[in-house]
Amino acid sequence: MKKLIVKSGLTSHQRFMLTIFCAFFFIVGTSEIIGITLFPTMKLHTGDYIALFLFVVSLGILFLLLSKEGIIIDNHRLFNSQFIFGKPYFKTEIQLLNMTDISIMNYDMSQKLVFVSAVKPDFSEDIRVSKIYILNENHSQKRLVFSTIKRERAELIMKEIQNEFNFKFNHYNPPTRRRR
Repeated sequence: MKKLIVKSGLTSHQRFMLTIFCAFFFIVGTSEIIGITLFPTMKLHTGDYIALFLFVVSLGILFLLLSKEGIIIDNHRLFNSQFIFGKPYFKTEIQLLNMTDISIMNYDMSQKLVFVSAVKPDFSEDIRVSKIYILNENHSQKRLVFSTIKRERAELIMKEIQNEFNFKFNHYNPPTRRRR
C-alpha cells in the first residue's frame, strides 16, 4: 500500500475560524466537566447538557483540524482518502475501468471570507485550483481524483498515478457535436 498525504483539507481562514470555535467550545465544556466533578450532587439542567455536548463538538473539530487529504494506491486500485496521524480513516475508491489518460485542469475561483464579507459584501479572495482528472480514451468521461490549490502538489500526485497505472498525460479535449 502506497500512501501520498498531500495537504490539509482546509484553507488557512477555515483553520483559523475552526481553531477559535474549538478553543471556545473546549473551555466551556471543560469548565462544565470540572464543575460536575467538584459538585457531584448538583442537579444538571439543559444548559449543562449543552455545555457537555460542546466539549464533544470541540473534540470533533480538533479531529477535523488534524486531518489531511491524500491518495492511496493499493493492489492496483486508487483511493482518495482522509488521514489522521498518517492513518486513513475515510477513503473512497476511484473507478479506473476504461480510463487511459490523466490531466490537470486549472480553475479560477473566488471565496468569500467570514468577517470581511459582512463589512464589504462584494469582496472575495481569488484562488486558482488545480484538479486532477482521469479520462477515457476519447475524453468523453472524466473522474476527479484530487483537488488542490498548489500546482506542485497536483503534479506530484499526477506523476505518482502515471507511474503506477501507466496513464498518458493529455490536455483535456472532450468530443464536440456538430450543430445543425
